[in-house]
Amino acid sequence: MTLIDNKEKTMVEAIKKAMVDSDSVDILTAFFYFSGFKMIAEELKDKKMRILVGKYIDPSEMGVMMAEAKQNPDFSLDKYEPRGSRPTRNKQKELYTEGFIEFFNKSALHDDTDDQSAYKIFEDKLRNGTLEIKLCNKHQNHAKDYLFHNKPGEENMGTGIFGSSNFTYQGLQGQGELDDVYTDNKTFSLHKNHFNNLWDDAETIDIKTMESDDSFIKDIEKRLWIHSIPEPYKVYIRILHELFGKEMENDIKTPNDITDGQFSNLEYQIDAIKMGIDRVQKYDGVLVADVVGLGKSVIGSAIAYNLDLPVVVIAPPHLKPQWEDYQEQFNLRGARVFSTGKISDVYEHYSKSSRPTLFIIDEAHRFRNEDTDDYKLLHQIVRSHPENKVILLTATPFNNRPEDVFALLKLFQTPSRSTIRSVDNLSLRFRDLIDQYKQLQKLRRSKGGQEEIDSKALLISSELRRLIEMVVIRRSRIDLRNLTRYREDLIRQNIDFANVVGPELLDYDMGKLSDLYARTLNQITGDDIDEGFIGARYKPTSYLKDDKLFLEKYGEFFDDTTLKTAQANLSKFMRKLLVTRFESSKFAFKTT
Repeated sequence: MTLIDNKEKTMVEAIKKAMVDSDSVDILTAFFYFSGFKMIAEELKDKKMRILVGKYIDPSEMGVMMAEAKQNPDFSLDKYEPRGSRPTRNKQKELYTEGFIEFFNKSALHDDTDDQSAYKIFEDKLRNGTLEIKLCNKHQNHAKDYLFHNKPGEENMGTGIFGSSNFTYQGLQGQGELDDVYTDNKTFSLHKNHFNNLWDDAETIDIKTMESDDSFIKDIEKRLWIHSIPEPYKVYIRILHELFGKEMENDIKTPNDITDGQFSNLEYQIDAIKMGIDRVQKYDGVLVADVVGLGKSVIGSAIAYNLDLPVVVIAPPHLKPQWEDYQEQFNLRGARVFSTGKISDVYEHYSKSSRPTLFIIDEAHRFRNEDTDDYKLLHQIVRSHPENKVILLTATPFNNRPEDVFALLKLFQTPSRSTIRSVDNLSLRFRDLIDQYKQLQKLRRSKGGQEEIDSKALLISSELRRLIEMVVIRRSRIDLRNLTRYREDLIRQNIDFANVVGPELLDYDMGKLSDLYARTLNQITGDDIDEGFIGARYKPTSYLKDDKLFLEKYGEFFDDTTLKTAQANLSKFMRKLLVTRFESSKFAFKTT
């Protein structure tokens, strides 16, 4: 007996192994959609195949089902079946076809070359008759049985797999299942006869068989996105609009309108509000990244008011009172404000919400690391409903690694189906950037030439900006001064920003203490390792006797160079801390 649980061993692996010696496949399944076929398409290319489907999803429930699939891989398809009495045969075929199309178009699995190749195999097999699909009508079928018929001349009739796995992505790999493999001829013959009896039942409904019409193929040709090829002229017009089109011209409510005069109307903020609304409507989210002091919170609040969606604000604890004020001043519909330290509370309230919600994430750079529990919870929250929208507020979007920026984008974009069309494949371009950045970090650690490092860093930064410019709003104080319309508006309203002045060196006469002061500082921060404080306890890897042995034992957790650099930096930090404590007071220095 061979058990398959999709953990130690997956159905995909078992099926591919069984197909090596087979020339035809019969599958009895409760649910079948393209996501299952796609995973084994290459192996099925030259094999005859029959699929007998027992159930189908109510097309009107497809949006809710896709939302649940994002947050719960082990969800059950059964609860999304049509309710009520069984429709007519034609109606059942229509509903199955509608669900197949909806599932395909809304799924996140169909945006790379491999997926499109798999679909071509699927359609070719439907046309040449090597793939036939039927739907049970007399009674709903819950069973799942996979029959792989061996080629003539083999001793065994074939391999069978019987259990709980549907012929879908979730069934073959995505969720926990339990299936059993059988290969003895007696058992295989029993299952084969059972399948044939069901297949030949006069009550079954032909979705696409050798005897049926081509309505299924015609429907998917007309309505699957993969067949949607726009006219070249329309593509040209769309490109012109994306590059040069004005932001929305329809009336919006400005901060002054919304708050009854509590906030002024500033041209640069109104432009950002228009751009923000436009980007949220096009891309499901926007990154407002104006520098500190330009009113990102005001911009975010005004965007939220104009979108008129229920609002959830997630902000650092010290900004929570400020957002509670904005909630009242901007009359944000159904708004709730949560602290960034209470993500689990947000998850509890909104991870299964059935209505679209607008999430405003203040200081969003706190959620740039995909590996943290808070990020994982936040991602599940904001992606829990297909119509959720996200406004990210941060002053430091370009100070982070490419993977950090990518993590923020994934809060409102699905990489494999990105609506950001700055590149052909956003996911692929980001992976390339991430690899380039890792190479740059290695170059820095190896003390490479500074000119080469600066050149590579500039290229990465420029490409990063290009990738995300369509969803980013970022202006600096220099922009506001240089753009005539903004500058004149600020002057007219008697608003100015303080000029940032660099640090000024001030010398203090220490009198008789000067020599003692200098000697003390030198002992703390001096370069002479034979005297003074060197912070050895903070950099133990600098004193390894056998680097190779250390890496053999601990190399899987971190690389030697990175750890040594981190510990050396910590040592320097502690030495600087002692200096600041010494300059603070004698008592503070002694305490530390």
